[in-house]
Amino acid sequence: ILDNFTRPLARLEDEVSAALGELAVRIAGSLVGRAYDADPVLLSELVGEALDAVGGTSREAEVRLHPDDIHALAPLLALVSGARLVPDPSLGRGDLRVHAESVRIDGTLEARLRGALETVIRKSGSGA
Repeated sequence: ILDNFTRPLARLEDEVSAALGELAVRIAGSLVGRAYDADPVLLSELVGEALDAVGGTSREAEVRLHPDDIHALAPLLALVSGARLVPDPSLGRGDLRVHAESVRIDGTLEARLRGALETVIRKSGSGA
């Protein structure tokens, strides 16, 4: 009898945890997006990190950003050689994708925040 009561509660706990995680990702995404709007240097630093991850200026890379972000970042990224800025209206403000040879980086806010959430969940699950 006890087992019949604990299974639905465990399932409900998993659903609540997933819903809270989704809510946290949405709230954080909204806040991070506003921070990028207020200070484009933050986004330019993220672009620099992504370019470093694909090999820096040693290889040609395509950086896809929302058109408004390109407008804001163009002066900040003018000195980056080997990187081509490409407007991508399918991306949201603060999102980026980097393509270089066989390397692809999904730097969308959602992907970055989900990765951070998964890391937190993994660490809390391992007792660390």
